[in-house]
Amino acid sequence: MFNASEISTRASHQNATPFWQRILNEEALRDCPPLEKLLVGCQLIVALDGAELLAA
Repeated sequence: MFNASEISTRASHQNATPFWQRILNEEALRDCPPLEKLLVGCQLIVALDGAELLAA
């Protein structure tokens, strides 16, 4: 099972793409835990893909 506490937040920020960097640093999500930010990012990807706005 995935254990979020074992992941270094600093390391994940260093390896993030610009999209994820923006999600991780978004002011509106500042108080959200990293897993919730991941969920928001995934929901955005699904919405963009559904609207065919996601770059291939």
